[in-house]
Amino acid sequence: LSRRFMLMVGTVKVVMAVCLLAGLWYPELTRAAAAVIVPLMIAAVFMHFKVRDPWRKAAPATAVLIMALLVLISA
Repeated sequence: LSRRFMLMVGTVKVVMAVCLLAGLWYPELTRAAAAVIVPLMIAAVFMHFKVRDPWRKAAPATAVLIMALLVLISA
């Protein structure tokens, strides 16, 4: 992946994390942020397997994916 694309994805992840935190005060942000994080984490897990990373390198993205899905379902 290009450096520019990685920077863009990283920025989106940080903004969505801030939106999740802001969701404590503004609940309407929670579902939208989780809805953006889920496809990002699906892509992250897919890319880890595509480049044949060991499972432990994909584990953080998998954990965030599961948590974002739980937030999306329960919000």
